[in-house]
This record gives sequence, C-alpha cells and structure tokens, in this order.
Amino acid sequence: MRHVRLAAALLLLFHSAPDAQADEPQVHVGGYIQGRWSGSHRDDASPAWQAGGFALRRTRVIIDGDVGERISFRTMVELVGSPLLFDAYADLDLGCGLTLRAGRDKVPFTRSFLAGASSLTFTERAVVVDQFRWGRDLGVQLRGAHGPAAW
Repeated sequence: MRHVRLAAALLLLFHSAPDAQADEPQVHVGGYIQGRWSGSHRDDASPAWQAGGFALRRTRVIIDGDVGERISFRTMVELVGSPLLFDAYADLDLGCGLTLRAGRDKVPFTRSFLAGASSLTFTERAVVVDQFRWGRDLGVQLRGAHGPAAW
C-alpha cells in the first residue's frame, strides 16, 4: 500500500509542473497500476484453496523525456515488492528512420513480449511467451522504421 501512495504522490507532484520551452530538456512522469483478482470455486477444495483475493500485479512509475532534438530517454521502475529497475535507456536519433538505443531494455525475441504490459488485453501473457522470452538485458541496439515496418 505504501508503494501505491508513493506512486500517486509522484504522479501528482509532476502533473502540475509547467511545460518546458522547446529548447529545454522535457521530462514526463507517468505510470500505471494493474490489479488482479484470483480465486477458485470447487466443491471438493479445502477452504484454504477456495479463498481468493485482490493483488497488485504491476505498479510502475515511468519517467521519460527528450534532451535536445535527437536524444530521448526512458526509465521504468516496478514498485510491487521491492523496487526494481526494469528499463533505463537512451535513444539517439541517427536520421533516415534509424535510432541507436543503449541501456537496459527488453531483449527483442518475440513480438508478444515486446508489447507493453499496459497494452495487453489480459494482465498476463501466454505461458508460451513467458517460457521462451529472454527478459531484459544491457546492450546496444540499432532500431529502424520505414513506413509501416519497424525493426
């Protein structure tokens, strides 16, 4: 509960900040909370197994922004349990649809894993995706986009 209050306080603190000028660094603070209800209803189950409950699945604070016209950054911290740094990277726009990313980010292995948790239909990914994903790692990545295609 303490983490939820901390996340709400951070969101309110930065929500009222004035807009930065075009040539100054811009910082945006946001985040999301995903809850989950779990339980079972079986006649032959013991009362301990029938008990269900509400839990916070994800509570994340996201800080991102731009430093100049070509450099952007993003950090994402998970607040459920002990705080954990998920993402921390910077992007350099190389022009012609190319971007160089350096830092800690998702390893691009499956398209489903690359989708953000806030854009999922359900609060969990498919079991197959969770079994074959590589998670997050430090590294450098060359990214690109041309029309509707992104790589």
